[in-house]
Amino acid sequence: VTDALEASGTVEPAWKMELSSLEGGTIARIAVAEGDQVEAGQLLCALDSSALLKKLEATEAMAASASLAGEDTEARMAVEDLLAQVDRCSIDSPKAGMVYRIYANDGETAMPGSPILELGSPDKIVTVEVAAYDGHRLQVGQRAIIALPDGSNLRATVSHVQPAGSVSADASSGGTIVRVQLTPDRAIPMVVGASA
Repeated sequence: VTDALEASGTVEPAWKMELSSLEGGTIARIAVAEGDQVEAGQLLCALDSSALLKKLEATEAMAASASLAGEDTEARMAVEDLLAQVDRCSIDSPKAGMVYRIYANDGETAMPGSPILELGSPDKIVTVEVAAYDGHRLQVGQRAIIALPDGSNLRATVSHVQPAGSVSADASSGGTIVRVQLTPDRAIPMVVGASA
């Protein structure tokens, strides 16, 4: 006898993050497109740093003069600060992943801390909410089958069970949040945001 529980869920990346710049400025170049796979350290976006580079060049010249006079501490600190600002004009991928959304375009103004793009895992999960009274039946490691709208099925494994009433559970619903990790046995034709 197989005990089955049926629920609908939403396809999501296994992890995702929004990336922004600490510096404000004009976006010189978005170096990726939505759907691109990226490597850790790969350039994703560059802000126009031309004004900072001119200021850096002048400050380095002043620092060189100050060094000859034996008064280079303050000038050297100004150079280091400008180098850090120039470095922050490049947004590099913090880890390998996939570009899911781009919120801005070349030539637009990026505000400090405002998201420029969303990076996430190419691995997908399905997040399901089940009634609190069914939550106790689910355990990490249990097998699951995901039925797609086209009638095909995918094998999966329960990877996370967040009981109702836990601090991070959705307080408005009172349900148990379950995440199901897909078994990578074949290409997964699932689009993020789709129902499963």
